[in-house]
Amino acid sequence: MNSVLAGFLASLGAGLATGVGALPVMLPFEMSNRVQGILLGVGGGVMLAATSFSLLIPGAEAARNLGYSEAAAAGVMVAGILLGGIALWLA
Repeated sequence: MNSVLAGFLASLGAGLATGVGALPVMLPFEMSNRVQGILLGVGGGVMLAATSFSLLIPGAEAARNLGYSEAAAAGVMVAGILLGGIALWLA
């Protein structure tokens, strides 16, 4: 399959999934605080997993490829996480 077509189809699928995920907000019923808390927890867990698997591991590998030792690569990743957290806190 052509890589441009594969990228287009993957982006289209992700966009449609986002739209389907937003549909419950449009429904005419109210969720209890418990259900809303569970859904927010699941969403947070998914985002945390996406961060861990999609950003941290490749970032550490990139730091090692730049010549950092394993400990220094972990330090670079920790520094980046802390700086990002501080930036979000300031925002």
